[in-house]
Amino acid sequence: MIAPGLSELWPWFDLAALVQRPAAFAGLAGAAGLVWALRSWALRGLALFAAIALCFAIPLRGTLPERCPAGAGTLRIAWINAQGARHPEQIVDWIAAEKPQIVGFAEVRRVPPPLAAYLLVHLPYTQNCLGNGHCSTALYARERPVGARALARGDPENRKTLSGAALEYARMGGGGQGRIAAVHLSRPTSAAQQARELQQLESRMPIDADTVVVGDFNLSVRMTLLTRFAERHRLSLVLADRPTWPTVWRGRRVGGLWQIDQLLLGRNWRAKSMRASPFLGSDHRGFVADLCHISAM
Repeated sequence: MIAPGLSELWPWFDLAALVQRPAAFAGLAGAAGLVWALRSWALRGLALFAAIALCFAIPLRGTLPERCPAGAGTLRIAWINAQGARHPEQIVDWIAAEKPQIVGFAEVRRVPPPLAAYLLVHLPYTQNCLGNGHCSTALYARERPVGARALARGDPENRKTLSGAALEYARMGGGGQGRIAAVHLSRPTSAAQQARELQQLESRMPIDADTVVVGDFNLSVRMTLLTRFAERHRLSLVLADRPTWPTVWRGRRVGGLWQIDQLLLGRNWRAKSMRASPFLGSDHRGFVADLCHISAM
């Protein structure tokens, strides 16, 4: 239960955050057994109280969607890691139904023809994580940006650098100049590499009150590396309505255990909603978020 707080001593401790909640309820079940084993009612009460307190002591990391002020400018954004998706038409149908203004992708090494045709017509402005080549992390937008950034420096496909891209706008969601970034971090078993990639993100683009970051962070909202990154830049982590990974386990479809696909918002943004996609053939669920810009409110 306390291991994630010790992750600065040993990064592997952060993985314990993935099982904090089950561990807490296992402790509660164990305390319930002690109630019957202990002879003293005082000890029984103490054991039960300690276990219940432990469950409630797990912090709720992240913020829930909330109402937007009347008149606030809005922006709809979508994200999906398309790893393993064999029927791109499902992704096309999802995007067409949701009509986002910006879409971020990961693990799209070769854009399938049905998806490429849709993006060319409806979201024609794009930037991937390399300035002069194809990269599997990319952003597509309906409106022309005033600038774009490839955030990779080297070989992102073999985890030699951050896989990410950014688009910049003079007015985002009716607000001031800002940027949106899409990133794909290494697996959580590579904590040191993840930390380097977050440092690369910090050094390769400004992160301020008008910044929006989406991506597959391979970090849950309870993991210290992610929450400290968000705190350092005063970003809010938004909670989706359901976990985003895994959707498939050993060949069987499952509902998901963790939210590792994230939406981080600068102080001038608020999330009105963040809803996970249906099953789209990938081992991740995507998400769609409705944002509002509140700087002038």
